[in-house]
Amino acid sequence: MYEVITVTPGSETLLEPLGTKEKFWFELPPDQRLLFKRSLPGSGEHWAEKTVAVLCVELGLPHASYELATYEDQQGVVTPMFVPNDARFVFGNELLARFHADYPGQQKYKVSQHTLSRVMAVIRSTEIDTPMDWECPAEVANPHGVFLGYLMLDCLVANQDRHDQNWGLIASTSTQRIYLCPTFDHGSSLGRNETDQAREDRLTTKDAGRAMPVYVRRARTAFYESTTSKKSMFTLDAYVAWAKTHPAARRYWEKRLRALSLDRVKEIFNNVPDTMIGDLARKFACEIIRLNRERILGLV
Repeated sequence: MYEVITVTPGSETLLEPLGTKEKFWFELPPDQRLLFKRSLPGSGEHWAEKTVAVLCVELGLPHASYELATYEDQQGVVTPMFVPNDARFVFGNELLARFHADYPGQQKYKVSQHTLSRVMAVIRSTEIDTPMDWECPAEVANPHGVFLGYLMLDCLVANQDRHDQNWGLIASTSTQRIYLCPTFDHGSSLGRNETDQAREDRLTTKDAGRAMPVYVRRARTAFYESTTSKKSMFTLDAYVAWAKTHPAARRYWEKRLRALSLDRVKEIFNNVPDTMIGDLARKFACEIIRLNRERILGLV
């Protein structure tokens, strides 16, 4: 069973954003700085963050660590700072705005200028290194190959929230280098926002239009195919488009995915305490992964 950390009231050192207690920093000895992220009641954000982080371990992806946590009567997760004190996080929107005059400033969602090709151009820069303190497999080779793994993960867990502030770079002053950041913020995955009634209906319905295979195919990423696209790309389409430019990395990540057994997936969700996830949510999330795993590995 996964550990649940109890955050002591009064341990807050810095509230964010804008003074709310949706997120706040606190410290644990010895000198460990952690961020507590509160989940909205019934949202399932906390178990989604934790289980996706464990899936990242299984797949070998560089990722932000998350532990289940409680603060007073609130459920959430805690995650350590992954940006060193001598470094700065540069968000995707800031990067894209430097090169494209038409790019909007702080609009997170429905940004058609957030195209896959533009992001690819940033990530493929020769000035960018793979994530800090992460040993890059030879087949993956570079940040471009690493980011492909992030897109495969998004498809696998139906993550629809990789907007332009959910990826970025880390600029270090001590090493004078720029690194791709690890993957982070997966709380909008695995159908965690669905009601149990909706889950049961989709798992048991005989209506092909409402069944799980259709449900997983509808997951959309925050990337657009072009600036004139009316809707963002489906998660699988984004993965396939990026994979065409790095076949060796694709073979590597799909090999890791093939090694992830469905029994191990079930174990990951069974390790979440019953007080934080229900049986239908577990079953629903496992089915999302099973179907998306088949879709990814079944590609020609």
